[in-house]
Amino acid sequence: MSDTPLAPPSRRHRWLALLPVLHALAGVTVANRVQPFVLGLPFFMAWTIAGMLLTALVMAAIYRLDPANRGDAEAAPDLGDDVSGNISEHISGHRSGNGSASAQAGSDA
Repeated sequence: MSDTPLAPPSRRHRWLALLPVLHALAGVTVANRVQPFVLGLPFFMAWTIAGMLLTALVMAAIYRLDPANRGDAEAAPDLGDDVSGNISEHISGHRSGNGSASAQAGSDA
């Protein structure tokens, strides 16, 4: 076996997120008109709806291509109880004034 570290997973698929942005920017010049009507809608409205659908499809593709989302659901740790406990402690700490900047400022005066 070799001791060389594994290469980090490729994140090039995230560049797909620019497609909806480019679609919206292109709409300013390409779709800035009412005619023709598409399914009874003005062209710009149809362009906007197509952009929303494109965004949903691109985000779904990015999600599926991302290596962090691969694998079975049971392999992921369940942090539900731990996270809620930390939030409860954080909230109770602020109510009692422990560790807050206003409590420290008040004690200095």
